[in-house]
Amino acid sequence: MNRLIFISMCMLLCQGVLSAQPYKNSVGVRAGYSSGIMFRHFTDREVFLEGLALYNMHGFQFTALYGYGFSPYAKKRLYYYGGAGLHAGNWQEEFSLGAAVAVGLEFAFRKAPVIIGLEWKPMINFFRVFDAAIPDLAVTLRVSLD
Repeated sequence: MNRLIFISMCMLLCQGVLSAQPYKNSVGVRAGYSSGIMFRHFTDREVFLEGLALYNMHGFQFTALYGYGFSPYAKKRLYYYGGAGLHAGNWQEEFSLGAAVAVGLEFAFRKAPVIIGLEWKPMINFFRVFDAAIPDLAVTLRVSLD
C-alpha cells in the first residue's frame, strides 16, 4: 500500500514532465498469443479507449479497454501505458465474458506515422467458462490516423 501511495505522489508531482502521445487515433495489428486488429482513440492527453478484435487458440474475442499512457522523458517518443477492460467472445467453443488488463510500451517515429510496441495483456474469464490466459505477450504495429 505504501508503494501505491508513493507512486501516486510521484505521478502527481511529475505531472508537468509527463506528456501525451503525438497522435489522437491509431489503427493497427497485434501479433502474439492473441493476434488481431486494434483501434485506439485518445479522449484526453493521456486517457485512451481501445477496441480489439483478437483470435487465439481458445477462440475469438472482442475487448474494450480504458487506459492511461504517458512519457516521462523529454524526447517524448517512448511511451508507457496501462489499461483495464472487459472482453466477450468464444472460449473453447463456449460463449464467455471476462476481464483483461494491458500494460506496455510503444515508440512513435518522428518522421513517419508509425508506432511500434510491446504489450502484455493477461485476461481471465468469469462467465460460463472460468479460465485465464496469463502469457499473452504481443508485438504491436499501428499507424496514426491524424
